[in-house]
Amino acid sequence: KFTDAFAGELWTTDTASELATQVAAMETLIGNGASNSEIIEEARDVKKAIDAAQKGEASKQFSEGLRPWKDVDTTSDWFAGAAFKVKDSGIMKGDGASGYTELKPASETNRAEAVVMAARAAGIEDLGKGKTPTSRVGQGMPDWAKSAAAALEARGVNLDSILKGGADGSITRGEASVLVAESLNLEATSDSAANNFKDSNKFDPSLTRAAAALYENGIMTGYGKGSALEGQLGVDQPFLRAELAKVIVEAQGVAEVMK
Repeated sequence: KFTDAFAGELWTTDTASELATQVAAMETLIGNGASNSEIIEEARDVKKAIDAAQKGEASKQFSEGLRPWKDVDTTSDWFAGAAFKVKDSGIMKGDGASGYTELKPASETNRAEAVVMAARAAGIEDLGKGKTPTSRVGQGMPDWAKSAAAALEARGVNLDSILKGGADGSITRGEASVLVAESLNLEATSDSAANNFKDSNKFDPSLTRAAAALYENGIMTGYGKGSALEGQLGVDQPFLRAELAKVIVEAQGVAEVMK
């Protein structure tokens, strides 16, 4: 299964050869009646070889432009299409610690990142250049996010009201819902659409309007079946980077139609 010919198509020869070596060693141990502890130890080496092969393939696909980031699998990740779009449009640059080669899709989105993404999605980031935010939250943002904060404020987005947790920390799903809806001027025909979320009793007026717009336009419909929060928006839950990428892309599409 792990010949050099196969490796040429999928993985680098080195990683595939290492994997073949480890699998052969495992087969030898089993054939010689090795103890469970010996087999388990070799199994760990097999797992390491598999991980190395997968990382090698991910890097290869990334370098060839087949993946937007190394940690986004275009064959299985539900957010892969959105990931390509937010990268191509410059809305998301990637994770700085990885040299911008990874998205870190399962990581929480901090509030400064979300503010910058919202301003870019709305196409107004440049409007804040050279300007100082007037809100408490905006002034507390790191320097690289202040122009985006100023741009959103100029559009009428009240960051102090939306980002109740301040400038630091991870943005919640409730905060992100209002930020995206107000930044892109999304509206619903009726606020009653917010009642489709099972936790709508926790919504304040601004979140009610935002949730209604997001639900009515099919952008956010709550946690799916099987989740402990099924049917809820998840007001206080963190908004993951993959989730925000998907929501921003869909919200942009709706905003274009609404213009």
